[in-house]
Amino acid sequence: IQGAIFKSKAEAEVKNNHDLFQASINSIDQAFFLLDKDDNITYLNEKAEALTERNITDVAGQKADAILPLYSKETDELYSFARLKAASEQELLAAELILKTKEISIPVGDLVLKQIQVKENKICTLFLFKEIGDRIKARELEDELEKRRITSLIEGQEHERSRLAREIHDG
Repeated sequence: IQGAIFKSKAEAEVKNNHDLFQASINSIDQAFFLLDKDDNITYLNEKAEALTERNITDVAGQKADAILPLYSKETDELYSFARLKAASEQELLAAELILKTKEISIPVGDLVLKQIQVKENKICTLFLFKEIGDRIKARELEDELEKRRITSLIEGQEHERSRLAREIHDG
């Protein structure tokens, strides 16, 4: 009886810890992927499911490169996970990539790729990123406003030059 009670308490604690882990990971505003040592996907959060339009049962055990084809925004060059792992933290945070599949094309950034040792011989990789479409639109809007400001300034200068030229010529 005590063994059954202990087993029941242990199972309840494991379920509680699992639920706490699930809630914590799903509360992150970034797409979160957990990869095994061979870069196969073992877990993803709700944000990642929403961005990739796939759930964990569809992608578990599949290569991250196949599920997350990331391309350079400027050169359209494919970024493999080997290349991402070789990049520095600063390069990853500054990178702006495009997640492209047949169905979606999403600008992503703020990449974090961190290898963690779970057990003595087990290493996993955490991969996080954000959808940055709003950030890119805001930057493009700022650039457009800056161009308009410069154009207005130049037009104002040209108008003033014309006015001065007329005054000098009339004088």
